[in-house]
Amino acid sequence: MLEEQKSVMQKCSEERRKLAVEWAEFHTQQQLSKERMERDIDRALQLDSQREGTIMSLAKVWQQNPFL
Repeated sequence: MLEEQKSVMQKCSEERRKLAVEWAEFHTQQQLSKERMERDIDRALQLDSQREGTIMSLAKVWQQNPFL
């Protein structure tokens, strides 16, 4: 009986270790995903700002010379 308990405890310990490794990997992937999403948002905001600047510049040119 004691050997069986030791075996069960060893299996539980191995499972806890595996779960800890899986959790660490999952957490790392979540962090990388969050960072990638933040970079994508920053890039989209930058592109929107550039687009807005281009539109404003074109509007000024058109306002100064509406016959273009």
